[in-house]
Amino acid sequence: MKYTINLYFDKDSREYLEKLQKELSRKYRINKFLPSQSIRLGTVEAANLDKLIDTMVDFISPYKYFKIYVENACILENPAKIILAMILDKGYISRIERQINECFVQNGFTKAEPLNKLGLFILLSSNMNFDKKINFNFKDYEMNLKSSKKEFLGKYLLIEGLEIIKSGSFKKDAIIKKIKLKEY
Repeated sequence: MKYTINLYFDKDSREYLEKLQKELSRKYRINKFLPSQSIRLGTVEAANLDKLIDTMVDFISPYKYFKIYVENACILENPAKIILAMILDKGYISRIERQINECFVQNGFTKAEPLNKLGLFILLSSNMNFDKKINFNFKDYEMNLKSSKKEFLGKYLLIEGLEIIKSGSFKKDAIIKKIKLKEY
């Protein structure tokens, strides 16, 4: 079974992103489907869900809440109309991704998807299923980012925890486990 590992935002950040998604949806005439507000770290194949959950709980326990700075929203037209948020300082997220990969290797899990090195996450998509594709690759958009329209956001968002989601499931109850980070 494939599982997606995401970082999720706190309540205030989620409310801000929902408001932003609605505004951009109206402005750029993208359908009203609002993807979940989270930063995808990758997909992993695990036969034993309990072992995966225990591994992630142990892994995330020393980490504290942290902020990320979202600089711009990039509006791309091809291959599908999509709005991506650009994270300016992605060092902490990169560190977590790298250490999660090491943790997966040590515990015998198979990494099914490459990492998001560009520091992007999906705000809006014209296709409801587009952001949920298991094989979505941000490298397809790398060339279009420089010439894309940009909306300045300039906002700090707080990362509250890590979530494990069943991949390929479009139901709201697909979240298997939410693991909160330590508070300051």
